[in-house]
Amino acid sequence: MTQGRLALPAPTAILRFENREPLCGTVMASFLKSLWSQVTGSGGAAASAPAEEEAIEYNGYRIVAAPFADGGQFQTAGRIEKEIDGTLKEHRFIRAEKHPSRDEAVSFSVTKGKQICDQQGDRMFA
Repeated sequence: MTQGRLALPAPTAILRFENREPLCGTVMASFLKSLWSQVTGSGGAAASAPAEEEAIEYNGYRIVAAPFADGGQFQTAGRIEKEIDGTLKEHRFIRAEKHPSRDEAVSFSVTKGKQICDQQGDRMFA
């Protein structure tokens, strides 16, 4: 100690935990890449493209559940289709609800799709 100041070692970029190897290099690069992809939503084609279920017919509409993985859970999402005057119209939806399993998310996505059809009808395609 000099004149009332505590002498501390200079900070380093390497973290050590109980005689383990330094946390740096490829581990840090992998962490930063993962963090960046979560922030920008660029997790690659496999992560960004939701797997779609088989279409369900409901009051003249076709509802396709397409939940996607997000933060260890599955987000409610899907698509509603209907042919109007020979043209296939499509409405995509994503909702805030998340579910612990894909099966629960699929079931809720179909329910939400039916609700949208009942509430909005053909106006959803306008």
